[in-house]
Amino acid sequence: GFDLLSSPSSAIKSSDIFYPSSMAETSWKVQRAITSVEGDSNQALVAWRSLGGGDERAFKDKLTEAYETKFMLAPNNMKGAEYAYDGKTVRSGILDRSFEISHRIGGDTVANWDPTSDAPNTFMYNRNDDEVELVVVQRKIEPPSETGFGSDELIRIKSSAGGAFKSLSV
Repeated sequence: GFDLLSSPSSAIKSSDIFYPSSMAETSWKVQRAITSVEGDSNQALVAWRSLGGGDERAFKDKLTEAYETKFMLAPNNMKGAEYAYDGKTVRSGILDRSFEISHRIGGDTVANWDPTSDAPNTFMYNRNDDEVELVVVQRKIEPPSETGFGSDELIRIKSSAGGAFKSLSV
């Protein structure tokens, strides 16, 4: 297992998830669908909701969810954001996490994330008048290269009892 409460800083192998530089300053329409759930489906539903999932029917009935997201150029001070491509050093793109959460949840959602802050792996948002805190406690990436890229994150979710999850029927 992994200790979510006192994870070592060495568990975060990268400043953020890096995408090819060509993705920076672009917007995308995302279509996301749940295809399978392994393990406790109620826990999976809570995680899906806390990461911005909306209508519970989209989760339970495996409907396609659509929302807009965008990418930004990684800040100059972000460690590891540069990579070589075609003999040149280029700066990676990163996901605008505030924009994505705000657009995925919709409504009056206010999301706060600053990739240049002292805590770039923490972001918060309000949903149903409850503040939700998401903290990346483990991250592994395959930086952009000619062969592709990839990533994996483990996120700790913090919300008051009931709070963002009070509308769930779990």
